[in-house]
Amino acid sequence: MSIFARFSFAVLAVALALVGCSQSSRSIQSSAPDGKPAGARLSTAEAIQIAKQAAEREGVRLRDYKEPEAHYEFTRKDRSWFVFFDGRVAMPGNHFSVSVDDRTSKAQFFGGR
Repeated sequence: MSIFARFSFAVLAVALALVGCSQSSRSIQSSAPDGKPAGARLSTAEAIQIAKQAAEREGVRLRDYKEPEAHYEFTRKDRSWFVFFDGRVAMPGNHFSVSVDDRTSKAQFFGGR
């Protein structure tokens, strides 16, 4: 095997190892259905329930959407949950999100259409 091929293989192996290790334990914990990430007051299930109630207040028919995914402190360390709802039919704008404040349980709806 040539030196170039060995070097390429080694670089690929290291890159795959780094990508596999890059997922934080916090994001793994936040996707568990009943889990409560470290530092969170609400569980994942509670955050999803609050988000569903907020969506229903906005007139959304939840049966038109897949089961949502919830992530704690998704983009910032601000003690908030971000709950993603994807439509059952794949088309542009057929999604929405709800932000839930972990301290106050206040929800904010972000429409996709």
